[in-house]
Amino acid sequence: MLSYQHGYHAGNASDVLKHFCLFSILRSLLRKDTPFHIFDGNAGAGVYDLSSVESRKTGEATDGIEKVLKAIECSPEEVPDTVKEWHTHLAQMSKKLPRGKVYPGSPAWTQSLMRNEDRATLFELHPREVEKLKEWRGKDRRFQIHKQDSYQHLPNYLPPKERRGLILIDPSYERLEEYELVPALLKACLKKFSSGIYLVWYPVVARGRSELLLKAIEEMKVPNTVHLRLNLRKESDTIGMNSTGIVILGSPPRLTGRFEEALLWFSRVLER
Repeated sequence: MLSYQHGYHAGNASDVLKHFCLFSILRSLLRKDTPFHIFDGNAGAGVYDLSSVESRKTGEATDGIEKVLKAIECSPEEVPDTVKEWHTHLAQMSKKLPRGKVYPGSPAWTQSLMRNEDRATLFELHPREVEKLKEWRGKDRRFQIHKQDSYQHLPNYLPPKERRGLILIDPSYERLEEYELVPALLKACLKKFSSGIYLVWYPVVARGRSELLLKAIEEMKVPNTVHLRLNLRKESDTIGMNSTGIVILGSPPRLTGRFEEALLWFSRVLER
């Protein structure tokens, strides 16, 4: 949606969970020497300034990444090893980012774990975000950026020649029809690239909508599907996002325990 800019929401609880999962899957892909290809359906700007007017307007990073970092600092002995690995990598990334309160988006997480032979294809529609994304990419030729609607065009790029990869689908869901467009996109992609790993993010704002999305995904019966839901507040609250969820289709089986362990810790830290 052309009105949506992720800078208002960067570093929130959804980003924390999503980027932990993305980091874990990318690490798993690196276990093999053969190259992989990452497709990001809603790439955004690449990196975000958490001190910006947009970020401070919502304050979502305060209840997300900032709360997580504070919990790690205050009680490091309670942090699972899986989260420690993610945090260590984030700290290493931060040293290479511009000074200030800069938070890496999905493209930056991807770049940090790519080898020379790996590739990434990014989709983004918002003109301002595309401009920022290209500026962030610089001369990194491993990345291709397309100002295209991923719902329509992403399947056309599948399967990748590498025959290994991850497809990240995390739209804004500002349009209610996106709860139906996401399963349709998944079906179209799976027909062309059934061996891929699919990471789907969804919010729990209108419970009925998210449940219909999950039911549609469940009916696809994709092997090794993992569902993670992070409850942020009581579902009796009717305004705002009550929970945030991730569904991973074709998830590496060895990561299931890792995801569950991290989810328990994130839940304790981030629930309000």
